[in-house]
Amino acid sequence: FVWNEIFTSKRLINLIYNYDFYAVSSTNNEKLLFRKIILKHFIILYLLIKFRISKKNISIEMVKILLLFKLIHKKNISDIIHILKELMRSQIDKNGFHKSNNPSYQAEFINNLHEIKNIFLYFEIKVPESILYQIYNMTSVLANLIHKDSSIALFNGSNNANYNNIIKIINLTKDIKLKKLENIKNGIVVY
Repeated sequence: FVWNEIFTSKRLINLIYNYDFYAVSSTNNEKLLFRKIILKHFIILYLLIKFRISKKNISIEMVKILLLFKLIHKKNISDIIHILKELMRSQIDKNGFHKSNNPSYQAEFINNLHEIKNIFLYFEIKVPESILYQIYNMTSVLANLIHKDSSIALFNGSNNANYNNIIKIINLTKDIKLKKLENIKNGIVVY
């Protein structure tokens, strides 16, 4: 469905991130149209989150764009920070694995956390410690999933097509030490 929260969030993120690019050559009427499209996307996302009973299954993309939109418009972000913390608690286990147990989704989640961190830094807001912790926590686990032959652990739909992107995401965090995994559950075993 084209208006589900993930597609709408990703479209809105791309519209905002690339606004300068297409606004440079646009007329004033076209700029107004772009702003209306952006506003309508935000309203749809805001209504999706407002009427959702459980906030635990909100996508990180949705949290990221709502945070960015609220900061751009100088609104209070405490509710978004609370939702983000709940999201991390529900989607990341104590070892630092994403609930999907898929290295590609793990890398995508880490990348979104990096973008959220950069949004905080851009607006000169202190990055919550829980975000910084999870970036390190999840990255150290992700680095465990790279084999000595430079391939990715292939389980839960993972494949080596994303290898270069996963390595870039691992390298975003400096001085990572591989995490020793304990009390492994859900079928994950590290040799």
